[in-house]
Amino acid sequence: METKAQKARATGNADQMEALKERQTQLMNGAESLYLQALKLYTTSLRMLPHAEVAEALFSLGTLQYRLGKIDKALESYIKLIRDFPDSELVPQAHLAIGEIRFESGDWREADQSFSMVLNMSPTVATACASYMEGWTNLRRGFFSLARRSFLECAVPPSTLPGRGDSTAKHLSSECASAIAALDAQNADSSEPK
Repeated sequence: METKAQKARATGNADQMEALKERQTQLMNGAESLYLQALKLYTTSLRMLPHAEVAEALFSLGTLQYRLGKIDKALESYIKLIRDFPDSELVPQAHLAIGEIRFESGDWREADQSFSMVLNMSPTVATACASYMEGWTNLRRGFFSLARRSFLECAVPPSTLPGRGDSTAKHLSSECASAIAALDAQNADSSEPK
């Protein structure tokens, strides 16, 4: 089934394409407005929430700040969650989020430290994600054998992680298996005489 954009491209209708682009921009602006409203609500609610709910609010606030491009604020929210609520079930996800932010900025060493923090915790889907991201961090740093080991740790059967049948764990396991195959193929190619 073709989308409107595909049909417009196929027919060469420039006016229809322009209208679709304009509508997409309107929707994106509307979404950003909603994010800003949610950000304001979370920031205000932090002062009024019962202590038990603040960790979840901090994590959501960090996620909203990240999506709005407020990277430093997002990091502050995640770090505050980790510092003030060390027993929260969201701590591994906060470390993972920090690691992903560091990864995106090219700060491989800091990213690796955050992923390692998650990997030292009880196995969850977050630890599988951390292992996957640690593999990519090591790969970007040129540590191929470490990358392969991280991908191997991630390529565990999803049923071994809490939250069995979780689609994220299944997807990560598959991605890690693909990365291992690519690394092995690259290693085989580089060791062949030319």
